[in-house]
Parts: sequence; structure tokens; C-alpha cells
Amino acid sequence: MLDYWNETSATFINCDKSGDKINCLQEGIGNLIAYAINEQHKKNNFEIKKIVIKINIRVDENGESTILNLETENKNVQIIAQKVLDSLPLFKPPYSISKFRSVTASYAFYTSLEKNKKINLYELNKFDKKSNAEKLPYPLDIKIVHIKYPSCETSSEKEYKECFEQKISELIIQSLDKDFISANKGENASANLTFDKKGKLATLIVTSKNIELKNKLDVILEKIPKVEPATYNDEKIQSNYSIPITL
Repeated sequence: MLDYWNETSATFINCDKSGDKINCLQEGIGNLIAYAINEQHKKNNFEIKKIVIKINIRVDENGESTILNLETENKNVQIIAQKVLDSLPLFKPPYSISKFRSVTASYAFYTSLEKNKKINLYELNKFDKKSNAEKLPYPLDIKIVHIKYPSCETSSEKEYKECFEQKISELIIQSLDKDFISANKGENASANLTFDKKGKLATLIVTSKNIELKNKLDVILEKIPKVEPATYNDEKIQSNYSIPITL
């Protein structure tokens, strides 16, 4: 299940203060692989000019990682990368804000190494997303599509969150009595919505210090229509959204 907007990414060693933890994770793993390859290169003198490795790992709730996919053209590089990925240190696991607990997540990326002729060692290529990244299929072939909520079907990825939350807010405002809204102006709540693989609202959890507001929202949000489900690489999946609500 995908939990949109509400998960922090896994944190690799020495990436705690990084502003881009996923990029730091990729570079950290890439540097470990580069170090291991250079150690073997010193012994066996690899003739490869450029190395590209396709990596997909899963980080579990306990911080342990598992290789989901590892591809590269050179068998020796494959073996070295496999050993590195099999012995990665524990991650700080991804955390779901809406569930208040650690969760499992997967990360797919390319690691590219190129031999520096001056020092005769392999160095990690750091991609500039506006230029160098275009030379490789980055990110990997992962296609995630949100549920298609009415009137938000054509929204871009960046616009979708705002559109979805706006439509939910409109549903709430239209359903609540004006006097109730006026009397409870500024009150807050949050709604955790889980849609199943058929696009039906499967789970609804509303939290608020205002019990009357919570009870009303429980009834209103049950009216959310069936939607076209979210997909992961064209496969229908269960998805989770947390919506902040303020009157």
C-alpha cells in the first residue's frame, strides 16, 4: 500500500542532516560500491571505462534492507555490488506520520561509476537532474498514479494534492450546517482515508479534539464516491491519504 504525502524516507548512515535523504542514500550506497570496486581494481586492474548498476532495495520497518533487483553488464561488478548491498548497515526506517510508526518502502535508482584516468580509480557520477540525469533512465521505470478523484483527474502530480484536499473540503463545507461552522471556526481535524484496489473507501479514521466535529465528519466522509484506484506500474493498489481539515 502506498501512503501518499505522509511518509519520511529511509535514512542512510550519515544522512540524518541531509536536505535530500533519498539522494544522500543513493550517493552513500554508490560510494560504498565504488570503494569496493576500487579495492578489486587495484588487484585485478579492471578495463571497464564506465560502470552502470541498476539497484532496487527494500528497507523494512526494522531498518534492515533487502535486494529486490540488481543489474549490471559485468559479472565481476555484479558480484562486488551484491556483496556490498548484502552487508549494508541498518537504515533509520521510513516513518508514516499518519500511522505513527515505521513502515516498509523500496528505493530504485542507478549508480554510475567512471574511471578517472589521472588517479586510475573509479569515481561516482553525481547526476545533475537538468542534464546528466537525462543520459540514464532516472528514476527507474516506476510509475505511480494517484486515485482519480472526481474533477481532479487531469491534475498534474504537483497539483493533485491541492485539488484532492480542496474537493474534500468542499464536500465537508457543503454538508455542514452554516451555524455549526460559524460556532466552530478554527477547529481542526484530520482524516485518514484508505482506498482499496477497486477504488472504494475501505477505511476511514477521523481524529479531532472536537468530538462533535469528529462525529459529523465520520458521517460526511463516508459519502466519498468510489474512484478509479491508484496504480503502481499499471497495477491497481490500495492507497492511503491523510487530509488536514480546518473549519
